[in-house]
Amino acid sequence: MKTEKKAFRKKALQIRDAIDPQKKAEQSALVRRRLTGMKAYVQADTILVFVSLPGEIDTIPLIDMALEEGKTVAVPLVTGRRKMVFIRIDSRKELREGTFSVLEPVMDREKITEQGLVLMPGLAFDKNCFRMGYGGGFYDCWLAAHPEGIRTIALAFDEQIFDRVPAEPSDMRPDMVLTATRLFKKEEP
Repeated sequence: MKTEKKAFRKKALQIRDAIDPQKKAEQSALVRRRLTGMKAYVQADTILVFVSLPGEIDTIPLIDMALEEGKTVAVPLVTGRRKMVFIRIDSRKELREGTFSVLEPVMDREKITEQGLVLMPGLAFDKNCFRMGYGGGFYDCWLAAHPEGIRTIALAFDEQIFDRVPAEPSDMRPDMVLTATRLFKKEEP
């Protein structure tokens, strides 16, 4: 399975990186608009959201919007191997370049562990909401430790949806995968 995942991850990264930058910007805007109209987002007081890297759905405007709306916003901070916490921020000015060149909050802020809406990244997804991340296992471990009351939506480009994503039992699926044109919901076995 490890070899299959490695090869699939490489293919998915090539496909994602080949998307035209203008198309990425357009799809990012559509995903944000669709997300902010969803009941799960509107009703959420707390948003736990990844800070996007180049190539991912752009979450920076979403972070700003959620803060302006008065929502509690928390972003991930890597604290060790396969370990992260979500730290509350009041402004993007509180972020600094950290692990994997991702913008992270300073550690002396409030950790958020309460219920909320988790917006998660990924490299590849399928219609059953199986998710392939970048291989670090950070979201899998965090979600496994916080199963109660957490709603999860993965944000993706249309090109990141595949017929099948190789998955293992430890791979945590988001409740939904949202793209510019589609919404997939996790079906329970």
